[in-house]
Amino acid sequence: MLQRSYYFVEFETFEIPDEGFITYQQQTLEGTGINAEPVSSLKMVEANYYKGWSRLIGTHERYDRTPRRMAGNPEYFSESITGGDKPFDVFYNPQTKRMILKTSKTNVKGLLRRMIKNYPSFFVPKEGQVDFAYLLDRLQNTTVIASWFNDLKGQVTSVGLFGDRVNLDDKFNYYKAIGSMSALTVELTIKGQNQPCTIMITKERGVVIYENWDQKQDLDFLFNIQHLLFYKNNRQ
Repeated sequence: MLQRSYYFVEFETFEIPDEGFITYQQQTLEGTGINAEPVSSLKMVEANYYKGWSRLIGTHERYDRTPRRMAGNPEYFSESITGGDKPFDVFYNPQTKRMILKTSKTNVKGLLRRMIKNYPSFFVPKEGQVDFAYLLDRLQNTTVIASWFNDLKGQVTSVGLFGDRVNLDDKFNYYKAIGSMSALTVELTIKGQNQPCTIMITKERGVVIYENWDQKQDLDFLFNIQHLLFYKNNRQ
């Protein structure tokens, strides 16, 4: 199974209408060649899908400005709209007001931005990031095999460190002091499994899973580690 990316979002308000959330678009003007605007949507599929979490389907269209020619047409188009044919799973817990989106960071940011614009009273996410200092403290007995830093004060803007127990390396402390950590890859031991699992945790509360699990195994894992991603919110 390929790696899967999940992103957590916490909400102040999430009130989905019966028809779901869908962003509006302008109509294509006949004869002008102007495309209709890309559309994003969120629709409920199953209100009580798994352990109190609902399952929704999301779509996020975006412009692709790669010149391309359509079959049967000799002219190239300067841009097209893609993404609507690639729906993704979204999970929401009404008790905690937390959402998990199984898609790319680009789709998450784009969908959130459009929903906030179109539904400002019904779709209100909180801002927040992973507190890596707290995370590293909780994972001090865990093998850290890679880390990434950005916003470095120097000639390079980002750097990655790799190797077992990379968090014990002097370079790790050096880059942590002059920049901000953007991601961490760790090996975690899970009860009932013979081998440790490898995951990446990103600053934007993203979790990349590399294990050969099914959907509900992924969710069980995510439910179990979510408290590590929301430490600052829990402390406030």
